[in-house]
Amino acid sequence: MRRIPWRTLGAVGLVFVATVIARFPAPWVQPLLPKSVTCRGLSGSLWAGSCTGLDVAGSPLGDIDWTLRGAPLLRAELAGSVTLNRPGAVVTTAFALFPSGRIDLSDLHAEIALDRPLYGNLLPRFAGGTLQGSLSHLELKGRRLLSLGGRVQALDLLQPGGPPTPLGSYEVRFDSPPQPNGDIVGVVHDLGGPIAFDGTVKLTPAPGFRLEGRVATRGDADPGLARALSFLGAADADGRRPLAEEGTF
Repeated sequence: MRRIPWRTLGAVGLVFVATVIARFPAPWVQPLLPKSVTCRGLSGSLWAGSCTGLDVAGSPLGDIDWTLRGAPLLRAELAGSVTLNRPGAVVTTAFALFPSGRIDLSDLHAEIALDRPLYGNLLPRFAGGTLQGSLSHLELKGRRLLSLGGRVQALDLLQPGGPPTPLGSYEVRFDSPPQPNGDIVGVVHDLGGPIAFDGTVKLTPAPGFRLEGRVATRGDADPGLARALSFLGAADADGRRPLAEEGTF
């Protein structure tokens, strides 16, 4: 009986392993996930798959579709793209996870309804309104935001009440590199509506934020808004009052 060379057996073994890895079914991933992460249904493969009914620590997130790139794995990195779909929210982004714990997101686009809860209290709730984001990059390490570039808009906001009060639409742009102390500063302005606002928002490494600017009501503003703004102090020559707000995440 002719013996098969070890080199041939090794080559066959490598082909088998490569085939298993290339076709690694997504359902095989479930036992590898933390107990706090569950999927109602997994389909596709490790490299291009879907998770319906994703739940993290008891909070339902929606449905996830992903693709992974193989080359970054050789550097112990995980990179690819992901799309989140759920009622009232669509988010797509490319991502890269590094051994240091840094997370890089790029080409991120999001549209989120602000009248629905999204993963606990991650975003403020309004009676109506939409958050739209288009970010070229977002870099995180732990809870610290390292860099951010792009635009975020809050459109057609409605303050809860009976009936809800229109608050208008706003935009913040992050076009500058982080400051030496790590602060990231964005320019904020209104896009029309009952409130005129111009100012800045500073995102700090704490992590936290500080919003500063000048605000005034326009002629079509709800009388309650004008009364609320009067508590901010005396108006300047342009009829605007200083606004400063800060907090932590």
